Amino acid sequence: MLAPQDQAADILTKLKAEDGMHKSAWATHVQEGTPFQSIRGAFNSFLGLPCHQPSWGNLTAIDMNTKSIAWQVPLGTVAGSQMAGVTVDATIPVGMPSLSGPITTAGGLTFFAGSMDRYIRAFDNKTGKEVWKYRMPVGAQATPMSYLSPESGRQFVVVSAGGARMTPEKGDYVIAFALPKK
Repeated sequence: MLAPQDQAADILTKLKAEDGMHKSAWATHVQEGTPFQSIRGAFNSFLGLPCHQPSWGNLTAIDMNTKSIAWQVPLGTVAGSQMAGVTVDATIPVGMPSLSGPITTAGGLTFFAGSMDRYIRAFDNKTGKEVWKYRMPVGAQATPMSYLSPESGRQFVVVSAGGARMTPEKGDYVIAFALPKK
């Protein structure tokens, strides 16, 4: 929606007040030099779910030789999300919107931590099968990173977790995981 520059803040405040559950889903985009700002928000049901069929977020592997999709899996569950003010613990893999990316390692794993259900997951690069997951204290909106210890030669995966959007829990964590010794 477009709103006059001098009215956009008031309109946004009203939209957030009426939307109760998902105040963070509304945002304005200042358009310098124009008389208007755009106001956008998610098209959600009264439960706070997107109004289109799942999956709402996927991890997709591309075969670079054939330029086709090798595999695709839904990323995340609604566990820990709030809908109509109620925290949901359903672990159905519907695939959730995310604000981060994966990291793919030479060891054959892809790590992803940006789903709203607090999990960091490892997927097999060849099949897309989830081979490991860990529930963090809060969600992450960060792409994991990997490094090799210069002392031990061991590989670690690290992620910053500060809380996922549309979940009430926030934090300030840096979490490291050691990959198995070879």
